[in-house]
Amino acid sequence: AIDKDKDDYKAYVNYASNILQGFDIKYGIKGRKKIIPELTTKPDIEDICELQNCIKYLEVAKGISSTFEDVYFNLGKAYMYKFLFDKEHDEKNLQDGLRFTETTQVLSKDNVSCLYVIRNLHECLKQITNAQAINKKLNGKGDSNDMAEVYARYIMEHKN
Repeated sequence: AIDKDKDDYKAYVNYASNILQGFDIKYGIKGRKKIIPELTTKPDIEDICELQNCIKYLEVAKGISSTFEDVYFNLGKAYMYKFLFDKEHDEKNLQDGLRFTETTQVLSKDNVSCLYVIRNLHECLKQITNAQAINKKLNGKGDSNDMAEVYARYIMEHKN
């Protein structure tokens, strides 16, 4: 679709979104029973390059349509992976990710996909009580029930 219409911002977003969803499975974000910083799968060079392409395509889509909310929460998610893939774990990437998700919330306050990304960004920052609060807003959707248990256990284990 991108080759046929360079102005099809949804095609750029769909491409990036599919790659990021694949990362969710490959790197254990989907279906996990522990917080993200405790996951240990290391990225391969192909995935690092693919992530760079995702970010580039999302930036192109943002340039074409600055009001398409999917661009921003996917950028937030991409920056979460940028943090996870980076050996230095630069928290600036997580802050950038949160900034992108704020734009999604302005455009669409109740975007559930965005809430997952925000929750996961807070997890990466080890702001578990913030992640827990966002998780409650998901109200039983997706993995929110499982993650409620994970957060409660984590908080109990790290009280002191």
